[in-house]
Amino acid sequence: MKHSNRAFALISLFLVAVTGCTDQTAPERPDFRNSVASHLEAVETRDYEAFRGTLTKTDDLYVIFPGGTVLDSTTAVLEFHKTWFEDSDWVFDTKIEKVIEGTTQSTALIKYSFKDTADGPARNAWLVLTFQLEDNEWRLIHDQNTRIEE
Repeated sequence: MKHSNRAFALISLFLVAVTGCTDQTAPERPDFRNSVASHLEAVETRDYEAFRGTLTKTDDLYVIFPGGTVLDSTTAVLEFHKTWFEDSDWVFDTKIEKVIEGTTQSTALIKYSFKDTADGPARNAWLVLTFQLEDNEWRLIHDQNTRIEE
């Protein structure tokens, strides 16, 4: 009985020492709304590097445009945006309408107005952006656009 009490005490001391020496705090969860706002700002300001930093690190990003055209890889999305961002005439205004936050995936519903030029007619659409936590960062994994008919 003496040996088992001593063994228990030694194991307890060992566990206290080990857990006391390790960092038990999890990294702070990033703010989803800020991540969405950063993504939208990168598009609105044509900041390619900032935009790229908001996308999934995998090659599995899908973008579906209002007319149904699909970009089916992160590589294709980056190629499209690189060219699109070179055009300085278009105007893209957004408003976050709803946010649904999950543990590892979250979604934002955005209403946007797009103009080919500052004086051009506006085309409005709904935008659903789905982000996933990757290495404690919210990263875009799906972008779905739906045209709003007037």
